[in-house]
Amino acid sequence: MIKEIIVVEGRDDITAVKRAVNAEVIAVHGFSVKKNLERIQKAYENRGIIILTDPDFAGLQIRRIIKSRFPLAKQAYINRWEGKKDGDIGVENASPEAIIRALEMAKCETVEASKIFTVNDLIENNLTGHKNSKFYREKLGEKLGIGYSNGKQLLSKLNNYGIIREEFENAVKSFKKKKVAFVCVHNSCRSQIAEALGKLYGNDVFESYSAGTEIKNQINQDAVKYLKEIYNIHMEEEGQKSKLLSDIPNVDIVITMGCNVNCPYLPCEYREDWGLEDPSGKSKEEFYKTIKLIEEKILSLKERIEKNLL
Repeated sequence: MIKEIIVVEGRDDITAVKRAVNAEVIAVHGFSVKKNLERIQKAYENRGIIILTDPDFAGLQIRRIIKSRFPLAKQAYINRWEGKKDGDIGVENASPEAIIRALEMAKCETVEASKIFTVNDLIENNLTGHKNSKFYREKLGEKLGIGYSNGKQLLSKLNNYGIIREEFENAVKSFKKKKVAFVCVHNSCRSQIAEALGKLYGNDVFESYSAGTEIKNQINQDAVKYLKEIYNIHMEEEGQKSKLLSDIPNVDIVITMGCNVNCPYLPCEYREDWGLEDPSGKSKEEFYKTIKLIEEKILSLKERIEKNLL
């Protein structure tokens, strides 16, 4: 395939180029070119670019704008008669032979197509097949400077824009929802409250789980009652139950409730202890106090994750 990324004006030009050669192509959308220069930057730095704009006055102006930003860009030209059809002039009208000739004259280079990234990388990172895949691909495109793509286009860009795996993984990590586990020994009271309030207040920023080293037949019924009273949360009806550490997925952050030396161990990137007294068997006032403390800590946790402090 062609090493350099080919820069054209519009979508029809992309179709024409891909019909002629195996290459990655970026469209700058005519005179919106200045808004799209950042998308070209990554390609320019890693693979180099070839400018192939329409053989008319507008195409010349767009070419000059791109060339002024990227002085080492190669230039490919088609003749006016090669791009003319029914009074319209553009790359989209050129034959594959004309496009190949233009790229060869620009001294394009060829390389073997990269296969560093596979569909599994997209699936494992929720970039396809997930309800938020479109959002994640948009964020990844921003972080990597390659623009938004559907799943197929993204895989092609990852392999052909000179992106390395470490760069990809760091970019994914920066926008992907953190997984947070709230843990204590029995996973029946404080950690269950934290899971419920985490889902209530932090669901747009992190995923909430809770677990322990032992389980009980049911969640603490005072916790169930008071969360329903205060927040109209129906913990048991919404599927919360006492769980073992092995029942939850790998997490990024572990929050222990205050179990000191008996605290369950769970691998993670960051860990902290909230030092909360267990309100089980205590008065309603003590329960409310603990619930409000957990709420405050959940909101603080959300803010720190949003600011990339964890």
